[in-house]
Order: sequence, then structure tokens, then C-alpha cells
Amino acid sequence: MIVVPINQNAPDPAAIRQLIQSVRGVMAHPVLTATNQEGGTVCFQETRVPCMAGARQAGSQGPGSVQSEMSSMSQGLKALGFDI
Repeated sequence: MIVVPINQNAPDPAAIRQLIQSVRGVMAHPVLTATNQEGGTVCFQETRVPCMAGARQAGSQGPGSVQSEMSSMSQGLKALGFDI
């Protein structure tokens, strides 16, 4: 299942979490959930998860900075129920 902002079916973090849980609750098999949050201009604002700067900006700060920002985004999305 891919949750994207243009669907407008989950306007905030609580609704996103509920949407994922409700779909998982009716499925006979495990469901992987994903969204498109790459950082820069590709950012799912409704998650309220901090979004990494654009690749050019983040990359200029070095690999440690990129890894830290990506880890923060990943942890925030995982807390909402996203798998990948």
C-alpha cells in the first residue's frame, strides 16, 4: 500500500496511522506500507516528519549529515506505521 499526499485521505499524523492500521486490520496477509518522502521538494507534509534538505544541500554537508537526516526521517515515518 502506498500512501501519497495527493489522495488526501489522511490529513495529519493520527489519520495516517489510523489509515495504515485499518487497512492492515482487514487484510488476510501482511501489508507493506510506503510513501514518497525523499527530502527537498518531495516531502509528505501531512506526516509532520522533518524532511531532509534537497540532495545538493544535504550532500554538501557531508555523509554524516545526510545519514543523520535520513535516519531522522526514517524513524519518523516508521513511527507512523510505514515500512519502506
